[in-house]
Amino acid sequence: MVRLMWGNNSHQWAAQLSRGAAGGMLTVWDDSKIRVDDILILKYSVTIKCVFLQNGFECILTNVYGPADEILHHSKDFWEELDEVRRKWSDVPWCLGGDFNCIFFVAEKNRNKRSTTHIKLFDSFMRRHGLFDLPLLGGCFTWSSMRGEATLTRIDRFIFSGDWEDQFPKATQHLLRRNLSDHHPISLRGGGIQFGPYPFRFENFLLKDEDFLVHLKDWWQNMNFSGSASFVFSKKLQELKILLKC
Repeated sequence: MVRLMWGNNSHQWAAQLSRGAAGGMLTVWDDSKIRVDDILILKYSVTIKCVFLQNGFECILTNVYGPADEILHHSKDFWEELDEVRRKWSDVPWCLGGDFNCIFFVAEKNRNKRSTTHIKLFDSFMRRHGLFDLPLLGGCFTWSSMRGEATLTRIDRFIFSGDWEDQFPKATQHLLRRNLSDHHPISLRGGGIQFGPYPFRFENFLLKDEDFLVHLKDWWQNMNFSGSASFVFSKKLQELKILLKC
């Protein structure tokens, strides 16, 4: 379950209806905040191509619902569908969010840690398109089996391209309170649109804190990004800017 948090009033929507027990997808937007120029509805995704009216920033937003079974060719179909979305708008900043029904790291599942093939497909997709995700604030898992010794996983998330993140360098994703669903809702908060360069600043007084280097090591090791070494290093520095509130 995903909430896009850019508007207060919902005037327009696009949806993929549910199929049997599989949930559908609903994307709602405030047409006083963004203008939607195109919509693409496929089996596993709903995508809108839109423009932020405040500053003319153009991007694509994709709402996803991955296959809930472990059948490998269904998973491959899912990633190939998202490849198709990217081919349609190859040069536009991209943000995807929803229930991927797949973990990205083994640590995102508390038990029965298998599905390595599916993780490899996810990782390959991220690398292919230069995408990354931010740490989830407020908790580690987004879904529970709700039975006995529950299986817990993080299968809901937002991921986005570097040029999308350039516009929202303070973006964070948060775990929200679960009410009726077996999923925790998550929210992506933009933190304001960036209109110019956002340089990294390091204040010397931080070194006077005896615990700073310990915290710095923990922060650095717990940041999970995929891609080339230079890409990962750049994204970790960007995350430090948020943590240090530079």
